[in-house]
Amino acid sequence: HPDGKGHSGGICFIGNSIFKVESTKQPTVGISSTEVELISANKILQEVVWAKGILEECGYYQKEIIFGQDNKSSITIAKQGSGRMGRTKHMNVKYYFLSQFVQDGTIKLVHIPSTEILSDGLTKPLPKPKFLVWRNKILNLER
Repeated sequence: HPDGKGHSGGICFIGNSIFKVESTKQPTVGISSTEVELISANKILQEVVWAKGILEECGYYQKEIIFGQDNKSSITIAKQGSGRMGRTKHMNVKYYFLSQFVQDGTIKLVHIPSTEILSDGLTKPLPKPKFLVWRNKILNLER
């Protein structure tokens, strides 16, 4: 975006079915790609936590919630907690929301290679061959 704000995108699944797709411009400017990824992860995590609560109210308890992320630095920060020092001291503490759920075991944070992350189709233009593969994956035509 010309104003320097990032773009957040996320696709949430329950089993093989999509229950939430989001693609929005971020409200603030991120200083680093790691911060932009944390902003995005925290936004979609709010939806995941909400859905988990609804499912539990209906009697469906989740053993494990897998949360995929392609930015290794944001994974490290989430797993280590809010070690606000060095290169991350500028980050707002609210972006450590993800860390709380990773550390208490609610969320299992896993690295997904950038070439396989589904939310990229929501945040950047894809060439036609990649778009067709992406479309087939999110429509559950190819698993």
